[in-house]
Amino acid sequence: MTDREQLVQVILKLVTNARDAMPQGGRLRIATTRGVVREATAYQHNTRPGTYVQLSVADTGVGIDAEAQAHLFEQFFKRTGLGGGSGLGLAKVYGIIRQSGGFIDLLSEPGTGSTFTICLPRCETTPPAQMVGRAPEPLRGQEGV
Repeated sequence: MTDREQLVQVILKLVTNARDAMPQGGRLRIATTRGVVREATAYQHNTRPGTYVQLSVADTGVGIDAEAQAHLFEQFFKRTGLGGGSGLGLAKVYGIIRQSGGFIDLLSEPGTGSTFTICLPRCETTPPAQMVGRAPEPLRGQEGV
């Protein structure tokens, strides 16, 4: 039940950050899957256990050190040398995910790239009529072809 436009903003921000983290090029992988969040994980993220939809955005970029990871979702936090953003992007991503009842995890080390995994509660009901419709055409990249 996440707002479609907000979810697009989340994906675009993560993809843009991945691009900025790969100035010499690299690989970007976006994947979705369904998963179960168990009680311990739900407790850790202050949410409920249950079935979730997982969206992961992974890159082969420069990675993020532990010090930066500790502040990554704070307002106005910027990593020096990467892009020229306002420092609001990942804070906004965090807010959108939390207001949707989900959470976001990061797996990263310097030199190994980063994987952001978003978990959103799976909708167990039929969406309202205004949300049902034809899905947009999937994006197909041509880079490197």
